[in-house]
Amino acid sequence: MSSPSNTRKRIIWTGLVTALILQGFFVVRYLQPQFAVAETPEAVQPTTSTSGAVSALGRFEPTHKVIKLAPPTGNEVARIEKLFVEEGDYVKAGQVIAVLDSQSRSRAALLEAQKQVLTAQARLAKVEAGAKRADLTAQEAECARIETRLAQARIDLGRYQSLHKDGIVSKFDLDQRQLEVDTLQRELARAQSTLTSIGEVRPVDVSVSKAEIAAGEAAVAKANEQLETAYVRASASGRVLKIHTRAGETVSSKGILEIGETDRMYVVAEVFESDIKRVKIGQRAQISARALGEILNGTVEQTGLLIGKRDILDADPVADVDARVIEVRIRLDEADSKRVEGLTNMRVDVRIEK
Repeated sequence: MSSPSNTRKRIIWTGLVTALILQGFFVVRYLQPQFAVAETPEAVQPTTSTSGAVSALGRFEPTHKVIKLAPPTGNEVARIEKLFVEEGDYVKAGQVIAVLDSQSRSRAALLEAQKQVLTAQARLAKVEAGAKRADLTAQEAECARIETRLAQARIDLGRYQSLHKDGIVSKFDLDQRQLEVDTLQRELARAQSTLTSIGEVRPVDVSVSKAEIAAGEAAVAKANEQLETAYVRASASGRVLKIHTRAGETVSSKGILEIGETDRMYVVAEVFESDIKRVKIGQRAQISARALGEILNGTVEQTGLLIGKRDILDADPVADVDARVIEVRIRLDEADSKRVEGLTNMRVDVRIEK
């Protein structure tokens, strides 16, 4: 059995050990973070301050950027009737990639305008040809008939004039014969005028017919132009990257599809405005990304002329999203370009060497 003095000694030693343990925990818990914070500035150094290289975020992009194709419909709501391509297909400049449902209406308007031109051309031909031969023959016969009657009436008038001198016929009978001659002369004049009119091609009639033809041809040209808007053509050669609208759907603000010339890929780097003075055309650049697993190389080919906000955001939550940047286009080496031709818009890290 322990004595009271030994028990007191154990209690004292236990208290001392416990106090030392608590003191050590306090030192580790509250003093160590201060030392770590103090060391952080020495551990993290900007890469540009020592090596002179410029670092930036960037993205892969085809040669002539990504082209969005949309129909020139104005205020009309466009709907896709046929779509001839799929994602990944290669298209040539001018190739028809889609047909709008306005095609049938535009084609009907074109046919109507073409018929109007044919009608006007037929009318002109009729005017220029003059009257039918049968009409001319009939009118000539009418003139000959009146001339025969007029000749006989003049003979009768001469005979009545002689008889009137001899007092055989009255003045009234003589006047009747004169009236008959005058009447036939007027009829003959009208018949001859009609014959001339039938056979005459009037310039004014020709001009009217030609004006109708010109108006019809203008309508045909307009209908052709309207029909052409129903066909959506590729504005440049490239690969179909994304389809936004398919057959039967209404074209939205995104357009129909996106095309990119992926045979030659570029990197668009967003360089801070404070670093752009150190970027020169011809400088070499290294491009990396976690998804790539390798370093790609390229050459600075063009620096932008416009300062704007960042489009590519850093994963760092405290990064300045309103920083002012200038786009720098970097042409990838041919071998590296082939490796990323299917990675348009991938986010990458860019390092432009001094």
